[in-house]
Amino acid sequence: MKNDKSLEQTVRHVHWLLHSPDFMQFPRRYNLTRAEQARFVKPIDHLLQRNPKKLHLPCVFEKMRLGSYFEQLLLWVFNHHPDYRMVASNQSIMSGERTIGECDYILENRRRQQIEHWEVTVKFYLANRLPDGSWEFVSAYNNRTLTKKRNHMLNHQLPLLDSPEGKWYQKEHRLKVDRCVAFTRGRLFYPFGKKRFNDRQLSSGHLMGQWYRLSQLPPRRWKHISGVQSFVPGKDLPDFQQSRIRKPVKLYDPSKREFAFVVPDNWRKKGKS
Repeated sequence: MKNDKSLEQTVRHVHWLLHSPDFMQFPRRYNLTRAEQARFVKPIDHLLQRNPKKLHLPCVFEKMRLGSYFEQLLLWVFNHHPDYRMVASNQSIMSGERTIGECDYILENRRRQQIEHWEVTVKFYLANRLPDGSWEFVSAYNNRTLTKKRNHMLNHQLPLLDSPEGKWYQKEHRLKVDRCVAFTRGRLFYPFGKKRFNDRQLSSGHLMGQWYRLSQLPPRRWKHISGVQSFVPGKDLPDFQQSRIRKPVKLYDPSKREFAFVVPDNWRKKGKS
């Protein structure tokens, strides 16, 4: 059973998931309209305002993979939403004995009387300038980039059920998918001194933060955050007081409500930031 602190945190995470802007930009056919977004949010907001203790919200584990937790939250939303019926989640699409892909959610939209295929992701990237003057949006911890993830969603995940194997799956299960939806959340961290800029891969209203090399970090009362706190930080966070770091660290400044990364001074030095 959830304690009050854990329950409050999960409610805040669901609220963040519902009310945050899209992170990645996709062709319009994959987006929820403004009216659809409002209709998606409203009944869940009403549920959460009544009595969250009776709603069996997903449990929070600090070291959970963000993607797995995000998918659990969305699964809970769909299972409690009056407009949706879950047909399948994490559905493998096979070619013989080989898996060629997986659909995040296949849903019946009761109000529209149609079948929808949703692909979802939550990502946090740092904007880093390359020697040629172009920008890459890269994970703090590996070489995965926003470009690769967006291209994979656009060219493989979203059209998966339109492939021969996907059409066979639909025929076998007597389905006809009418629509695909890309549901993306996240935050882009800009280097110290840089402001928001436009990029065709990014939603115009995307959430943002700053990243600093350790020698650039302003002297504030930074808090150290990790795991699911990347969505909405909890209370009683530990202070960040390290004079040396070996890898990027997520930070939060409660007084300014600023999310940030601090990275070693030599992080990706081959590029200019």
